[in-house]
Amino acid sequence: PILEVVVNWEESPGTPYDNAWSEYTSERHRTLVFGEGAVDDFAHDPQIVIHEYGHQVLFDESSFSENTDYPFELDAQGIHVGPGALTEGLPDYFGASFLDDPVLGSHSRWELRDADNDHDCVSWSMGEAHTDASVASGAGWALREALGAELADAMVYGSLGLLSGSPTFAEWGEALRSE
Repeated sequence: PILEVVVNWEESPGTPYDNAWSEYTSERHRTLVFGEGAVDDFAHDPQIVIHEYGHQVLFDESSFSENTDYPFELDAQGIHVGPGALTEGLPDYFGASFLDDPVLGSHSRWELRDADNDHDCVSWSMGEAHTDASVASGAGWALREALGAELADAMVYGSLGLLSGSPTFAEWGEALRSE
C-alpha cells in the first residue's frame, strides 16, 4: 500500500490545526495527517506519529476499526464504547510502549493522555472514544508493567486479529487471555 504523510496541515491558510488523524483511504492507499498546531507541530511528537500509524496497524490486523461508528456505537443496552475506546486506546498503548513513556504527547507540550492509569470500563467510560481510550491503554500498560514490554506487546498485537467487528472490553480481555 501507499502511505501518504501530510505535515504542517492547516485548516485554512494561516489557521493552525491542533490535531492529527489517520485515514484508511483504500486498501492500496493510507494517509497520515499532522497539523501545524498553534503551539507545536504534531509531526514532531513521536508518540503522536506512532499513535496515528497505530490506527493503520488496527486497519490491517483487525476487522473492527473499519466498522466503528465514531465516537461511539449504540446497541440494545445503549452506548457501546468498546470499539471507539479500543480504536483510540490501542494506538495510545503502541506509542507509549514503543517509546517506554506512558504519556501520549509528552514529547511536545500536549500531554494528551496517560496510559499509566487505573481507569476501568465501569467508572471511566463516558462515550467519547479519546476519553474512553484510557481504559484500553491503561490495561495494556498494566500488562506491560506486570509481564514486561516484549510479552505485553506481543499479547496486545496478537489480540487484534481475534476481535469481532464491534468488540467489547470483555471480548478484548478474552483475546488477550488467549494470547
